[in-house]
Amino acid sequence: LPDRRNWPVPGFYVVRLSGKPYGAPGYFITKKAAARFLELYNDAVRPIDDQTDRFWENGIPNRCIFPFPIMEAYRPSTIGPARFAGKQTRAAKMRLGADRMRRKIAFMLDRTLKR
Repeated sequence: LPDRRNWPVPGFYVVRLSGKPYGAPGYFITKKAAARFLELYNDAVRPIDDQTDRFWENGIPNRCIFPFPIMEAYRPSTIGPARFAGKQTRAAKMRLGADRMRRKIAFMLDRTLKR
């Protein structure tokens, strides 16, 4: 459902996403959320796109402006598959599994709290 609070532009809405934004071509962030990011993340451990997706970790809900004010033309990735090459260690698999579980719990709690 649209969240119209503090949004003065007719025809556009601020909506909360129920999942990951996947490839947002533009961002807007409040001062409070920016301060939270600076507090949590002193080092770049992953791309900012991935870090903003992780609402279960940072406690910052993902919202977007709809209809989308920025459209992205498709282009193949320039990052390449090399970052996924090689065998994953057992520790890495366990971290990924734990992270998936935290994300699923956060999604379930988020849906439960809205009702």
